[in-house]
Amino acid sequence: MAKTTNTTEFRLHEVLFKVVRPERVLRTAETSEAVARVAHDLLPDDGREHFAALLVDGRLRVLGWHLVAVGGLDGVKVCAREVFGAALRVLGTDAVILVHNHPSGAAQISREDRALTRALVKAGKIVGIEVLDHLVVAHGSGKWQSILYPQKRGVVACPICRQPGGWH
Repeated sequence: MAKTTNTTEFRLHEVLFKVVRPERVLRTAETSEAVARVAHDLLPDDGREHFAALLVDGRLRVLGWHLVAVGGLDGVKVCAREVFGAALRVLGTDAVILVHNHPSGAAQISREDRALTRALVKAGKIVGIEVLDHLVVAHGSGKWQSILYPQKRGVVACPICRQPGGWH
């Protein structure tokens, strides 16, 4: 009697992940002000909230920039899986600095901003990626504020003419 063998064919799809290092991303993320300046330049000013993560190693060297989500005029939906997924795929990532913009031009921190930050700090501890800071940058006014360290705030100034509002 002949023996029959059933075989199932599996097809795997290759997933590629590319780290893009824009020219204006910092080499090191040593100050909140420097991160705010870069975030102001990299987050589009298109009337929508954008949420991103700066991926850094243990010496605060910037490994990459990850745009996590884009929302609407008054909010953006963010989940921990999206934030930490990129950090876990980029070798050497020890921590993240979170940034998002307020298209209204106001850098005031909302209850939702605080709640999201607490949840992401907790999730980061679980996966071994520390959240060093979470900055809100306000397009138009150039203002920024830290959610984790409320005493850290300022205005992004143009490096050429020193006027508020970032690059002109």
